Amino acid sequence: MKRFLLLIVFSHFTAPFLSFSQSTEDFSDETISGETITTNTGLIISSSNLNWSAYTNELNYNSVLLSPPSPYIAPSSNNDFFQITLSDQSKVFSSIEFDLWLDYDGMFGTGDMGCDCKSYTSENQLIETISKSSNEVAKNFIFNSGSIKKIICSPTNVEGGNNLHVDDIIFTIAQQENNNDILLNGTVSAENNKIKNVSDPTDAQDAATKSYVDSNINSFSGSYSDLTDAPTMYTQAQVDALITNLQNQINNLKPLEDVDGNTYEFIKYGDQVWTVENAEMVTYRDGTEIPEVTDGTAWNNLTTGAWCYYDNDSTKGRLYNWYAIMGIHDAASLADATLRKAFAPEGWHVASDAEWTTLENYLIANGYNYDSSTTENKIGKAMASTTGWDSSTSTGAPGNDQSLNNSSSFNAFPEGIRSANGSFYSEGNFAIFWSSTENDTSYAWLRLLNYDSSSLGRNNYSKHYGFSVRFVRD
Repeated sequence: MKRFLLLIVFSHFTAPFLSFSQSTEDFSDETISGETITTNTGLIISSSNLNWSAYTNELNYNSVLLSPPSPYIAPSSNNDFFQITLSDQSKVFSSIEFDLWLDYDGMFGTGDMGCDCKSYTSENQLIETISKSSNEVAKNFIFNSGSIKKIICSPTNVEGGNNLHVDDIIFTIAQQENNNDILLNGTVSAENNKIKNVSDPTDAQDAATKSYVDSNINSFSGSYSDLTDAPTMYTQAQVDALITNLQNQINNLKPLEDVDGNTYEFIKYGDQVWTVENAEMVTYRDGTEIPEVTDGTAWNNLTTGAWCYYDNDSTKGRLYNWYAIMGIHDAASLADATLRKAFAPEGWHVASDAEWTTLENYLIANGYNYDSSTTENKIGKAMASTTGWDSSTSTGAPGNDQSLNNSSSFNAFPEGIRSANGSFYSEGNFAIFWSSTENDTSYAWLRLLNYDSSSLGRNNYSKHYGFSVRFVRD
């Protein structure tokens, strides 16, 4: 069985004392059954309501060896996933590597299923996404960024009869040590740091105990002006700016969650923060239901908010008419904007046409054109997902060599369109996103990616159409 040794740069940790250990989980002495496998090496491998089974035959495919036993699951939709974590919550992965094997009705190397695996920090922030396309029988995933709390793997292009096997997992872990002693290790020593007199320090490099500092503060009886250094004075504007900066840092650590419990990954582009996953809620922020409308005639007659799955298929993405994203939930709110509901989660909003332009200009100026130029609009490929697009031979188009897509991590997936008359079309052709900006009483502005075009397009369509939605932080 293949073995890989991973070398890591441990830059994400700030703790001064770290211990390392490398392990290989080959499942030779594990019980493989149920939804969760807890291994003797400290791994927890859990699935989304799927039971693990054990594959017991040896396989050699194109000089790549799979040795039994290995666990596998049979995903039924793109919403299925499995997760790798550590049983000891005080530890993190500093590196992890594994192979995912695809078999289709017992035949390895066939079928269209691929897989996206993502690494996350302890604060649930996305570190890295690795995507593997179909017809790669052994998909090798290597994460070595350090500070990895969990790995989540989601299959793509799921078909009936597909099985996803997990081969050897090779991982290195790190843990902060609680060590209250001064370490005299020959490199950093007490002598080199001049720690001579902690009870009555006199030299600049001397250490002082807490009790020494407290006694001196408590015995001080002079006025503030008696101190050698004058205090630093801050204006109200400086204090407000500091508070805003701290609040922004706190917000960046919190996962975004909507009222229905869906969570969204987000990324900062210049001065903007965008979600990089499509809206999935079925209620407004205050809990009012957004109705699902499947009938085409009913959809065509709407002037209030509604959503649907593409092709009314719950395994596909949600599409919203423009009335939904504007919180128009009844006839009164159609006429009076003050009665409308909030669609986006608190602290976020649906992007306006001007905000889409700001994002477009940022990506162009920062070299996300497919040819790395910084003029003209050629950012479609950088914004498009690495799977799902119809094939194209046009240079720089999302459908041309999809593995090179998504350098910006915006991850626009071609969910398709629901037209004003209620019909569905262009899945695999288009990823289209509403803006909150009207063109007139009947039409609103949108942004679109085309499988056969290198640009991010701009157009206006009837408010009855169903498109995807992204959020921008307030």
